[in-house]
Amino acid sequence: MIKKLVLLTVCVWATILPSLSHDQEIDAFTSLQVRSLAGVSKESFKDFFVECFTKGYEGLTLEQLGKADHPNLEHFLTKVAYEEWEKETNPTSPLEKTYRLLFFQDFQIVGYVSMVLEDDGNTVYLTQGCLAPDLWGKGAVSYVINTIIPTYALKAKRYNLLTRVLNTRAIKAYEKIGFQKDLSGELVKKHHYSVDHFIGMTKTRVLPLSE
Repeated sequence: MIKKLVLLTVCVWATILPSLSHDQEIDAFTSLQVRSLAGVSKESFKDFFVECFTKGYEGLTLEQLGKADHPNLEHFLTKVAYEEWEKETNPTSPLEKTYRLLFFQDFQIVGYVSMVLEDDGNTVYLTQGCLAPDLWGKGAVSYVINTIIPTYALKAKRYNLLTRVLNTRAIKAYEKIGFQKDLSGELVKKHHYSVDHFIGMTKTRVLPLSE
């Protein structure tokens, strides 16, 4: 049973990152296996997703989340989880460069992230994600951003994401690994979300000389 989880992007990884070196991060997560979302059942993904984001939204009401039209939080999260899974297994835009990745450790799902490559691959828009509690406090967010994602987005010079305005822990965590707030609100508006509920964050990536 997953007892504590931490969120990314629209729903956020809400942990404060430790001060691990890049080499320490790599050593800590070399056992992670990355697979496509299509590799698991709809119900398995839903169970992980709902429990993950339920913990991340702890203390927030549906009104604060801008989802008062749903009867309860589980109903809303189940709907989102099913939509994510359906998008992966029945894509409506096959030319869109979207990756929905699950992270496994000891045959258990321990994380999820989805991302879209924009601007001919020069920008990564991180749309969803969550990590299991055993990965807290070990630099997992930094490792995913700096090591895993670049293998899918070789040309990307910028990472964009949205997170909840009320999720101050996540905002601080992202700032700690180099993200900056988009105070103009343009990033939120670009992706058709409300500036009352979300704030955009962006990070510039320095490409290796070989890239």
